[in-house]
Amino acid sequence: MLGYDCNALRAVFGARPNPKERRPILIERAKIICGKLGSFGEGILAVAADERVADVSFDGDTLSVRLKDGRTISVPLAWYPRLFHATAEQRRNWKIAGGGYGIHWPEIDEDISTEGLLRGAPAHDRS
Repeated sequence: MLGYDCNALRAVFGARPNPKERRPILIERAKIICGKLGSFGEGILAVAADERVADVSFDGDTLSVRLKDGRTISVPLAWYPRLFHATAEQRRNWKIAGGGYGIHWPEIDEDISTEGLLRGAPAHDRS
């Protein structure tokens, strides 16, 4: 199981970071990972989810997105009409977008986020 030792995070990032560095953002992320927004917890182990896109594939009528943390999300291709009606070549022409949290198909102007996939949210009507 992936996880973080919050005591180690505190030791690395310190209690009073230099605001000119990127450390404040990292500390906030560490606080969220550790499950406490006010301070680092003592010896808490939390699962680290990385919901960024690693790969995209299609199998018949299914869209599958593999995430960096190893999970795979599979949804009906019918949820995304533009992908459903696209050619196999158009489907293969995808790019990672949104800092790794999205997928963009430039030829058919389709965008899907991992957040939407994890929520089970089909595409909304664009007409």
